[in-house]
Amino acid sequence: MTHTAGVFDPDADDIMAMMNQMRMTLADAVKIYAKQPLLFERNTKWQYSSPGIGILGRIIEVQSGQTFEQFIQERLLTPLGMKDTFFYAPEDKRGRVAMVYHKQDGKLVRAREHLLGGDPEEFRPGSRYPAPEWGLYSTASDLCALYQMMLNGGTSGGRR
Repeated sequence: MTHTAGVFDPDADDIMAMMNQMRMTLADAVKIYAKQPLLFERNTKWQYSSPGIGILGRIIEVQSGQTFEQFIQERLLTPLGMKDTFFYAPEDKRGRVAMVYHKQDGKLVRAREHLLGGDPEEFRPGSRYPAPEWGLYSTASDLCALYQMMLNGGTSGGRR
């Protein structure tokens, strides 16, 4: 959880494509991550690693016996009242998903390619990968509930 495990951060086109398409399960993705060489020996330096967070998500699945999505929903989102936070955009909330823009020729244009999870307007069709490292949609008010719980040392409404 401290980005000191030496786990790679993807730059290979095939791994980035896998993350963009989100078609495989977390278990299958972690099998691919496990085949990648470490960048450095554990605890010898710090380097951000998206797949490291994916691996943590898989550990949660194995230890809890639930999918990552179920675990997060039951243990975090529901108890905190986070009703507008989800992995896959439900039909009735798609109009609220913010689109991503980038500069092109000095103008802001919709970014449709090369984004984790693909074009936001397509709402991750056929997705199976929950992307523990970046996959949640949320709102400011839901994030406020999460951050308040963190500020309270891990408690919300008197519950840990």
